[in-house]
Amino acid sequence: ISRDRAVFGVGYFSAWRSGPGKVHHSGGDRILVAEDKGGRGASPAAAMLRRAGWISSVAPSVDRLLWTKLALNAAINPLAALAGLPNGDIAADPPLRDLLERAAAEGERVLKARGIRPLESSLPAFAVRLCRDTAANVNSMLADIRTGRRTELEAIVPVSQTDPDQIT
Repeated sequence: ISRDRAVFGVGYFSAWRSGPGKVHHSGGDRILVAEDKGGRGASPAAAMLRRAGWISSVAPSVDRLLWTKLALNAAINPLAALAGLPNGDIAADPPLRDLLERAAAEGERVLKARGIRPLESSLPAFAVRLCRDTAANVNSMLADIRTGRRTELEAIVPVSQTDPDQIT
C-alpha cells in the first residue's frame, strides 16, 4: 500500500500480554487516526473504531499525530523504565511527576521548534493524564527490561551510542 492510501493511527491505551494469544486491556480508550496526501480512509477508520467502543477521531495531520505520540513516549517510557514503575505510580509520585512534566515540556518545545504544533494544548498535562488513565500499564520499555529484551530507547530518545557525554 502506498503512503497516500494509508491510514496512520496511534493508541492512547494500555494492554499487556499474559501469555501466547492472551492480551488484556488495562486502561485508556482513545485511538486517533490521520491520513496523508489527500487520502479518504481516516474518517471511515475512526467510525469503525467508535463502533467497536473506542474513542476515536481524525487528527489534522499525520505529522502532528506521530510526533505528538513520539514526544509522549519519550517522556513516559524511559522514566517509568528507569523507576521500574507502572504509569500510574509515575503520575502519583510528586518528584517523578515533576520529571515527567519537564520531559514532556521539552518534547513540546522540540516539536514547536520544528514547526509542529502538538495535538494537545499542553503535553505535560496530557502526559500526566495519560499516565493516570493507564495507571496499571507497565510500558513496553519496562517490560523489555524485565524480560531481558532490547528496548526501543534508541528509536525514541536521540542519543548517540558512541558519545556518552551527550547524555545529560
